[in-house]
Amino acid sequence: VRLFTDESYREYKCKKVTNAVVRNRWEKTFASMGDREKQEIIPYLSAKFVSFNTNRLIRNIIGQTKSAFTFEDVMNNQKILIINLSKGKI
Repeated sequence: VRLFTDESYREYKCKKVTNAVVRNRWEKTFASMGDREKQEIIPYLSAKFVSFNTNRLIRNIIGQTKSAFTFEDVMNNQKILIINLSKGKI
């Protein structure tokens, strides 16, 4: 939430983003928003992340500090990646 409410904190974090497209999106989007829009977006974005917090499987996947593999490695080295995407598992 601080990222959306504290402008100096957002600027500090944006400077650390190495992807120019992502950094530009954050800087331009928030610069064009009024105070009311910024306050209204917080509940909207929070709702988008509820499943990440409440689903143990997803939380454990995205919460890891180091990935066991990279898609780049799989593709560059012609490896086979098998993922179970059955609805009951996700």
